[in-house]
Amino acid sequence: AVTIDGLSGPQALREYFKPRQVLRLKEAALVLNYSYSHFFRRVQAGKLSLRIRKNEAGERYVLLDDLISYLFSPAEESTSSLTPKKRGPGRPRKVGGAK
Repeated sequence: AVTIDGLSGPQALREYFKPRQVLRLKEAALVLNYSYSHFFRRVQAGKLSLRIRKNEAGERYVLLDDLISYLFSPAEESTSSLTPKKRGPGRPRKVGGAK
């Protein structure tokens, strides 16, 4: 976890990685409190909405601003506004008792 005295949130991350703006996947995994292997598996499976980029050599990296926007998303994107998915058709339930 990243902790800087007197700072929290995006300011703490910017101060911790100052002056860099590009993070390796291992550093991003540590910030998100994942092991590298768990983080990499989630990236490969597409389970993270975090944007992963590649440089000319094919090495993956994360921009600091992308990581900050992933961690500290705006309040208007709350999950409470999402409607639950309705159940699709399936096997009908038994109405009467067993005969």
